[in-house]
Amino acid sequence: MTLQLSNVRAIAGADELSELDKAQLYQVGTHFDGVDRSAEDRFVDLPVTEEAEAEGIDWDDGNFKGQLLFVAEVHEDGVHRWDVWVHHADNGCLFEKGTAIVVAGRVQSQWMTPDLAAPHPLAELLDSALRAKNIY
Repeated sequence: MTLQLSNVRAIAGADELSELDKAQLYQVGTHFDGVDRSAEDRFVDLPVTEEAEAEGIDWDDGNFKGQLLFVAEVHEDGVHRWDVWVHHADNGCLFEKGTAIVVAGRVQSQWMTPDLAAPHPLAELLDSALRAKNIY
């Protein structure tokens, strides 16, 4: 089995997003920080929470503007099977094609099952496909 990316897009703002993109980006954000925040709000600074300040974070880490934010189709043996989002260089989500159903999450450079309980079986192949497109 081989995985390849196509239609890779760097995303700089919400105005570039389709309705599906917005639904997927919403999931990407909530999987990243657990915050209920619209796709549009992922490109503006919101106040830093007390919890973040307690962890020494003095910026809005949930703002994806200026981050490495990419979306692409993932093809298995030439067939579009998944959509992938990658952000902050080491995080992201893999979705069933054309849906907002998360099938894997990338946390600190490791693709995991959606519940983050185990490495995802496609992790190595997916990372290889992302590196081939110079995403990381």
